[in-house]
Amino acid sequence: RAMTEFAGRSYPDTEVKVNFASQQGLRSLQAHAGTNGEPLSPGQLMCVVTEAFAFSYNTAVERVVALGDLNPE
Repeated sequence: RAMTEFAGRSYPDTEVKVNFASQQGLRSLQAHAGTNGEPLSPGQLMCVVTEAFAFSYNTAVERVVALGDLNPE
């Protein structure tokens, strides 16, 4: 939200898009898998993806976080 507000003020004639997605559990190991409706719970992985598009460039930041302790397997 901060990025789009800054871009709107500073570059009003430039198209800016920001997307956000998350994946969880075993689905976090699959590209673009999305969520499956299950609630977050300890022992799972969660992948958070933030994408921004401006000036015909696209960038993405993707991070995987552990929700509590993970099973070593």
